[in-house]
Amino acid sequence: MEEEQAGVTLGDIFRVIASQKWLALIIAAVIAIAGSLGLLFGYNAAKTQYTTTFNVNFAGSDSGKYPDNVAFDYRDIVSRDSVEDALSSSDEFKDIDENKLVRSLSITKIYEEVTNTLVETKYQVSVKASCFNSEDQASAFLSQIIEKPIRHVRDWAKSLSHDADLKNYDSAKNFDDKIKYLNLQAEYLDESYNSLLTSQDLNIGKITDSYRSVSGKLDEIQNEITFASSELIDNRYVIDMASLKNYAESYPTIKENLDNNKKIWNMMFGEKITPDSIVGDGFISSVYELARQITSDENEIKTIAEYLEKNGFGDCVSRDHDSNIINITVPEGELTQKEGIANFGKRLDAVRNELQSISDEYGDMFVELHNEAAKITHEGAFLQTDGGMSAVVAIILSVVVGIIVGCIVALIKAMPAYLKKKRGLTTDGAADGELPAPETAPATDGYSINSDGVSTDEDANTD
Repeated sequence: MEEEQAGVTLGDIFRVIASQKWLALIIAAVIAIAGSLGLLFGYNAAKTQYTTTFNVNFAGSDSGKYPDNVAFDYRDIVSRDSVEDALSSSDEFKDIDENKLVRSLSITKIYEEVTNTLVETKYQVSVKASCFNSEDQASAFLSQIIEKPIRHVRDWAKSLSHDADLKNYDSAKNFDDKIKYLNLQAEYLDESYNSLLTSQDLNIGKITDSYRSVSGKLDEIQNEITFASSELIDNRYVIDMASLKNYAESYPTIKENLDNNKKIWNMMFGEKITPDSIVGDGFISSVYELARQITSDENEIKTIAEYLEKNGFGDCVSRDHDSNIINITVPEGELTQKEGIANFGKRLDAVRNELQSISDEYGDMFVELHNEAAKITHEGAFLQTDGGMSAVVAIILSVVVGIIVGCIVALIKAMPAYLKKKRGLTTDGAADGELPAPETAPATDGYSINSDGVSTDEDANTD
């Protein structure tokens, strides 16, 4: 019986804790606050990560290639180059540690079965929350970095030139080349529209409407180009009057060579055998070469005469139809383009401007189509938080731990004095078989035990 009475009961523990309730509460509050803050801003910051799951869509994405035939590698989204581009895009990210961010970033390719025959490809980017100052900053950065494939497509579509042949037209020095470039531009537009109409990833309705509005114009333009080409062949129009004059100025030299070669020929054969009758007939090489030079010079003089006549300078050409001799007087001074030739050039310029209008319309539509097709899509919230601990759990856990620690500290502080008094009272009352009233017993360390056996603060009782 004495050992039972001298032992520590559950009631003793509660009495001691109650006697130190303010100490226990203060300790519990301090630990609860410090623990909550530590868990939320220490543990959570180290363990929490942000993830975003998304689809990448652009024309040809199913083939694994961008529209410009560059291979699409989803891992490039989290490459160092991509991180650098994203960080440099805004001052909002200037305080982010690039190396830490690169080490933390990861991307996963996810295959999700939609139907028995259709599998959807998604991507998930994860990064530690400790890399960012806030969830908003993390969201802004991830939005920027996962847009890399979309920026690639849109920048490519915007950079393309759809009027290269028209630029060549502008720098062409003769009508032959100008007509050639007009024809190439018309063919390019027609082929480009037809190529877009076969696409599975672009807005076919928009392409069809645009092509329907320009197809008739393209047919008219190609007819005009064909007519202009025939007219040019018939008339030998020249744009550059300086080049025409230079060409005419070559006549004296050609004529001198021709006359000398004819003299030699006449000395050898007379006029019974003409040079154009023996070219290629197997004469000895020197005779053959003489005949070739005479024929070539005569043809060249004919061509010079035709160019002068067709371009309005026929008065510089005289022909002896009996002897087939052509004489040319080289025009003096700067040559001026005649009205008919200028009008021909203006007609070509009108065709060029019409093609420019269609090319601009096509280019705008091309960019718009790829901007619409190239996009990032999400299901649900953009940013998910994984790992770490919720605020409610962190607070509850910290409060529980604080209460436990507060009670333990209270017991450690007050229990020795309580037990010492309890053992002393038990010894004094053993003869009578009962525990005497403890409130008259003096207590050490400022404590006394009341009639209920609870240790109390001596100063508080005195008050």
